[in-house]
Amino acid sequence: DGMYPIPLGIQEQLNLIAKEGCTMKTNGATLPSCQVWYTYLRNAATIIQKKDQHSEREFMDLCLVMDRDHLDSGIVMEDVKEKVKEFCGERQPTYFNKTMQSAPMVHFASSKIDSR
Repeated sequence: DGMYPIPLGIQEQLNLIAKEGCTMKTNGATLPSCQVWYTYLRNAATIIQKKDQHSEREFMDLCLVMDRDHLDSGIVMEDVKEKVKEFCGERQPTYFNKTMQSAPMVHFASSKIDSR
């Protein structure tokens, strides 16, 4: 009934995941699979990625930067550019912006260790 209603077909599964947790393992796992949760998030939330990209590899090439000055003014200070360059390395810097901030729900797809 809220902003992000959970479809009836998966409510029981998501309630169990919220209560007990979940696992990515499929063989002999005692916890439910996380896949139903990830699918729900991918469908309901805004996912931070480059436009027209769909593969996880392309997402992992991004380096999300949260900088208050950039958020407020859209300008990246020179000293911040240097820090971002050092921090991001080969990944593409993507600045958290007002569009991202205004999204009611944001999903950071970080299930793979390379994308954290």
